[in-house]
Formats: sequence, structure tokens, C-alpha cells
Amino acid sequence: MNTSMPKPVEIFMETMNSADTEKLDSCLASTAVLFDPAENNEISGINAIKAFVTDSKEKFDLCTTVIDATSTAESTNVITLTKGNFPGSPQKFSYEFIVEHGLIQNINILPV
Repeated sequence: MNTSMPKPVEIFMETMNSADTEKLDSCLASTAVLFDPAENNEISGINAIKAFVTDSKEKFDLCTTVIDATSTAESTNVITLTKGNFPGSPQKFSYEFIVEHGLIQNINILPV
């Protein structure tokens, strides 16, 4: 199991278990896009992504644990085990990150 990630991805994943979404300012591009297929929802921009992270944590009382991470030149894929108040908990999720110029540009979240 590998849990080594680029710093922006590490910051994002740490924020998933924190109320301090201000840290996302340092790892997300201003035009970053997060796609959440569970809600069939595309969230664009830092403030919208911060609101999504806060709302998801509060609504579902989420606790996310990274169980594996792999990186290529094009992307980083992080597998998590997420527990909370949602059907099917705990659930594994795959987060695919595209990082360019030291900032996250895209995040796709898929159930595994």
C-alpha cells in the first residue's frame, strides 16, 4: 500500500477530515472543478468546492481514511475508505486528481 501523494493532493485529503477549508486555497486552482457522480454534480471554483467539502462533512458526518495512492505524470489516484451517515457506509471511493503548476485542476470522485 502506498499513501505518498503530491502536496496539493495531501492537503486536499487532510481537509476532508477538517473544518478548516481555508487550507484549500493553497492547493486548488481558482478554476478547479470537482465532479461528484453520486449527485451528478459538477462544482466549479475554490469557494464552491470549499462549500461542497463543508456541506458533505456536516450532512454525512464523514470520516475519510486514505488507503492507497498512486501517481503518474498525468494524475494521482487516491483510494479512500469513507464512513458516515449515508447508505452503504463505509464505502470505498476513488479520487482522481489532475495537478498542474502545483495546483489541483480537476477532481473526479467515484465509488469503488
